[in-house]
Amino acid sequence: MPPRRAPADPATEDDRVE
Repeated sequence: MPPRRAPADPATEDDRVE
């Protein structure tokens, strides 16, 4: 289940917070 925006990256979680 890949994220809805960026690929499997540590920055993805940070982006989701915003």
